[in-house]
Amino acid sequence: MLKLVLFISRVLNFLPPSIGRMLGRSLGLCWFYLVPIRRGVVLDNLRLAFPNKCSKELWRIARRNYVHYGLNFYELLCSFTWSKADFAKRVELCGEKQLMDHLQIHSRGGYLLSLHLGNWELSSGRVIAAGVPLDAVVKTARSQTVQALLEYQRGVLGMGVHYESGTARAILNAVSRQKRMVGFFLDQFMGPPIGLPVNFFGHTAGTAAALALMTEKHNDPVFPVYTYRDRSHKIHVMIEKPIEYPPLSEDKAERLHQKTQVYNDTMERLVREYPDQWLWLHRRWKPYVGIPRWKPALAALLCWLMTACVSPDGNRTGIVLPPEPDVSVPNFRDVETVKVTELESVEPVEVKAAKKKATKVGKAKKVEEAKPVRVFALEDLPFEIGEQMVLQLSWTMLPAGTAILEVGPGEMVGGRPTIKLSGRVLSSRIVDAIYHVDNRVETLVDREALIPYRFVLSMLETHQNKETRVKFDHVRKVAHYQADRKSQKWGNQVDDRKDGIQPFSQDMFSAVYYARTLKYEMGRTEHFPIYENGKNLEVGLTPVGREVVTTGVGAFQCWKLKLSLRINNVLSPTGDVFLWLSDDHKKYVVKFEAAIKIGSLNGLLTEIRERK
Repeated sequence: MLKLVLFISRVLNFLPPSIGRMLGRSLGLCWFYLVPIRRGVVLDNLRLAFPNKCSKELWRIARRNYVHYGLNFYELLCSFTWSKADFAKRVELCGEKQLMDHLQIHSRGGYLLSLHLGNWELSSGRVIAAGVPLDAVVKTARSQTVQALLEYQRGVLGMGVHYESGTARAILNAVSRQKRMVGFFLDQFMGPPIGLPVNFFGHTAGTAAALALMTEKHNDPVFPVYTYRDRSHKIHVMIEKPIEYPPLSEDKAERLHQKTQVYNDTMERLVREYPDQWLWLHRRWKPYVGIPRWKPALAALLCWLMTACVSPDGNRTGIVLPPEPDVSVPNFRDVETVKVTELESVEPVEVKAAKKKATKVGKAKKVEEAKPVRVFALEDLPFEIGEQMVLQLSWTMLPAGTAILEVGPGEMVGGRPTIKLSGRVLSSRIVDAIYHVDNRVETLVDREALIPYRFVLSMLETHQNKETRVKFDHVRKVAHYQADRKSQKWGNQVDDRKDGIQPFSQDMFSAVYYARTLKYEMGRTEHFPIYENGKNLEVGLTPVGREVVTTGVGAFQCWKLKLSLRINNVLSPTGDVFLWLSDDHKKYVVKFEAAIKIGSLNGLLTEIRERK
């Protein structure tokens, strides 16, 4: 299909412009008279927007509007084979200097407020041709063919894309770090839970709060950008001066509403100027029913936005934990030649000094007993740095979200090399309407023994923000647990304590990777200890079968493992929990099923990336 469209584009560019415009006008008139799809919607929208205009005048605007769509289609087809020089030649641009001046003077980018006016798809190509680094927040097209064509053109132009289902972090980083301009189209309906009820042409129109939220941290400028076609059919892209807000409320919720209203007022002014060139086909004034989720969750959202650009691994919740405690780090001797070795205490300097002083007064020096521990050579590990697994989650037959598991290089801890295991769980838009989850976990494990040294969990949820850190002292068999929860529903809670642990305990996340190192035999249970928030648990993994599991990346012969473990939280297993690991050296996490307090939670592997 792409080759066919590119061929048609080249042919149309050879035609005289007058013939091409005639084809576009004819297509629009045929659409209006012969295939009047959504003509009633267009006329209804025009009556709402212009109640003082007579029916004949509204009919003429609607007919010109359909001619406009036909011309848009013709121009868009032509543009698929345009270079940046073609965009600069065929599309007039005004106001780009203020964007370039802003980028040169400031160390940050900014935002563009746009709408579906004129031939909006050509505006991005013309702005990029002027040398402006541009991203856009867009929706995924319903048609896969249209989506593929748009992705092709955006890729050729070098335009960055942020899909609405993605995260705000990428947008904020594009503005703050990469000094890019990010465009938002806010003229389409967005209802609760993430839209705001504001006025548009005197009627309530649900509008996304995203742009207002993005400008909360640094008050970045918002430049209105729009396109229109003049009487000679020349396309113009206009960039206006940054929006100047009226006095804004001190109340954060009210301020978001005020900003979004200003954006709608700006778009209404432009539509009134070119009424026959806006997307009247869209049902802009759908009934707004429900409560915006941003009201109860506003504090958490703003706290996240204030800290989201600190660093890729930076604090997202605004919660700062106390300084990390010093811990003793094991020293494993002869790891290249043995599989079971001795544990030798390697202690912080201040601990050694205290023991030395105690010895001088006649107290016996305590010597840590040697304990067995498994060690691994690099080539023996089933995973390597650069591996990424993506699992799609489902909750009681509904798409629940995505889980991403990654392996990366770790830092040195007490002279020991480590591996960084990272994970993220992000709820789907369907589940978001009930309970939003964006949780991230990171644990550093010893490169050879695979025991955890530091575990960090950052939780952004509808009813709580929480930071948790655990430092493992395997020498003293102690875990330093530090956590801080902010929650209006469940109350704030701070923990800073020491808990005893079993020798060489895993944390809840490192246990997934440790399970991949075990050798399984039918009917034989593999056991290992886990520490979790003051509880010392023992995991039991029992092979109960071997099955072929078909996934998005192929079919895998798997071990089906029954897991025995008690977890005291909302995802507490209430029935059997099964884990499917591929029956090969890699032992990928292919699938899992768990009965929980409310329904069941399942995961299925959809993507694997290995080190390049």
